[in-house]
Amino acid sequence: MHCHLKKFAIIVCSTLLFLSSCTYDNEVDLYKSNACDISDVSYMNDVQAIFNNYGCTSCHNNLNTQGGVNMEGYDQTKIWIDNGRLLRSIKHLDASPMPKDQPKMDSCSINKIEAWITNGAPNN
Repeated sequence: MHCHLKKFAIIVCSTLLFLSSCTYDNEVDLYKSNACDISDVSYMNDVQAIFNNYGCTSCHNNLNTQGGVNMEGYDQTKIWIDNGRLLRSIKHLDASPMPKDQPKMDSCSINKIEAWITNGAPNN
């Protein structure tokens, strides 16, 4: 009898250890960091940071207007939004794909810029 109780205790303890080492998180928590939130994109917080991160403003600014493009500040950037070249360039659909001689921006960055443009490209 004592042997059966010992086996039972070992099985219960082993099962509890196994189950406690495994956790189950819900899908939202698991993939939250991988999600691309395009619900509230702003120029100042998102779009400008993307342009800076990809070096857009280092080549296209007041002092260095490569290709005749100036993207320093909202007003200058808006010109390229309004004529459609900015979105075509970052999607690599234009004769001048940007960033130049680089892979396309990640899809989340492109989606954020496109969502911002779709929402009227506000100066926010």
